Amino acid sequence: MQNPLGSRVRILLLLLFSLVCNTLLAQENLATRLDNLFARNSELNSRIQVALCVYDLTADSMLYARGERQTMRPASNMKLITAIAALDFLGSDYNFTLKYSLDTARIDSLGVLHDRLYIRGGMNPMISRDDLERIAERVARLGVKEIRHGFCYDNSFKDSKHWGEGWCWDDDSETNPELVPLLYKGTGSFDDALFLAMSHHNVKVIGRSTQGAAPSSANTGFWLATPVSEVLIPMMKQSDNLMAESLFYQMAYREGGNYSGRKEASRVIERLVSRIGLNPDDYYFADGSGVSLYNYASPQLLVSLLKYAYKNKKIYNTLLPSLPKAGEDGTLAKRMNNSSCVGRIQAKTGTVTGASTLSGYATTANGHRLCFSIMCQGQQKAKIARDFQDQICAELVRPQQPAHDILY
Repeated sequence: MQNPLGSRVRILLLLLFSLVCNTLLAQENLATRLDNLFARNSELNSRIQVALCVYDLTADSMLYARGERQTMRPASNMKLITAIAALDFLGSDYNFTLKYSLDTARIDSLGVLHDRLYIRGGMNPMISRDDLERIAERVARLGVKEIRHGFCYDNSFKDSKHWGEGWCWDDDSETNPELVPLLYKGTGSFDDALFLAMSHHNVKVIGRSTQGAAPSSANTGFWLATPVSEVLIPMMKQSDNLMAESLFYQMAYREGGNYSGRKEASRVIERLVSRIGLNPDDYYFADGSGVSLYNYASPQLLVSLLKYAYKNKKIYNTLLPSLPKAGEDGTLAKRMNNSSCVGRIQAKTGTVTGASTLSGYATTANGHRLCFSIMCQGQQKAKIARDFQDQICAELVRPQQPAHDILY
């Protein structure tokens, strides 16, 4: 008489054996296809450096590695490093802030505030005209008709450096945004915009703006808060450098307090690198956006961080919606169009002179989730590297060859 339990165990073992065989075959197929792709582009690869790492998150196994430990300039793939480290350190519910306060005891019967309005910048890059109008409206609602001694700005949130380490002096202001604690529409023109907002609500401002911290007597305060998820969208989709640097400095402030900068933010990233089993001394993190030519990372590092994010669902669920989708939006909107990659590749692009990168997630035709990093260096034109990256992505998502039937 046949044992039903034994039969079920045998079936489960056969299914497991089949799954392992199919996974190994799929790995072999992808590795062969990628090797063939590199061989067909041997002339290109003799002129530029290309390093690649691909990991199957579904099967929890390495699929392909080629020069994965080479350190290169990550360009805007540095934003991935910044985002994952920040979401891990600050939390996915973190808010960028701006605080304003005043001493209501110094408002007289005529509505004159015999003091200053105190503003503490938190390097919130999303402050808009509507936000400043909201500040002016609330001040007016407190009965203030005149601010006798102007505004007082607290800029202690970060260090005094207005540009990142290793930034090129001849880049434009969009590439090299001014890094100040008080931002308005991505610029440092906060003061003029706030004066204008006050006038719209019939609040007269007298006196020059000064710098300093709010005294303890300024006990009536309000906060403007922006969720980190809102900052990530332009940071990743449009590769906005200011958004990335603002997030970088949030880590610096949380790590070191007032007047902190690159050193403190990098320390946070380096701790995470150590926790995922890599040596932080092998890399260099000069800024949060990838503008700096001093940054050095590797495909191994990026894939390890993408794996870490995937396994930490709060990080992954906040990060993933911000990544550009091939052929659909962001910096990948015009890449891999009319191909099997459309919607299956979600990745961060990166470009600085002589370097081009692409790292993120892919979904294969058989439903496996992959993470990957492609780093190219030494090409004179970015399109050369991008075209090769797109060919690699096509191999990542294309249908696997069918596994051979296994007879029992």
